Amino acid sequence: MLTLVFSAVLFSCGGGNPAETAEHKAMVTDHETMEKEHADMEKSHTEMEKLHTQMVEDHKKMAGENPDSAHTAMEAKHQTMIDAHKKLIDAHTALLAKHTELVKNHASGKVDKATMEKEHNQMKTDHETAKKDHDKMSTDHEQMKKDHDAMKAEHAKGGEKKEGETEKTDGKE
Repeated sequence: MLTLVFSAVLFSCGGGNPAETAEHKAMVTDHETMEKEHADMEKSHTEMEKLHTQMVEDHKKMAGENPDSAHTAMEAKHQTMIDAHKKLIDAHTALLAKHTELVKNHASGKVDKATMEKEHNQMKTDHETAKKDHDKMSTDHEQMKKDHDAMKAEHAKGGEKKEGETEKTDGKE
């Protein structure tokens, strides 16, 4: 009975269930969007790792067990990209966990509206930054794939030379 009276008083004073407010529903919608975008980032990372494995295998086929500096540099650059991408995903995972906690705390009334709005706005800003960083990484990765394909094509051209032929060196010997 006391709970019913408290709820009625709270509701009449403009309180009510925080989980039913438009702000909370918007926060939940934002969270669902973040989760979807995070899943997309993770999928992209998995694809990037698969491509890296394939690239390393291609390099071994092209250069044998003694890769040249171009292969080694490309592999190192790609590994650096993968490491940065993993770091970004880990930070985004932490952001999602913090956001989940904020949603729960707001729904239960543990967090006041002002705190919720402040933290939620910061999380949205952090999420947008993560998306921009991910987009740049994706662009860099696409360029890496193009560079790798060009390297494979160049190597294939070199592999088609007949025995005894030499490469042109722009007039240098």
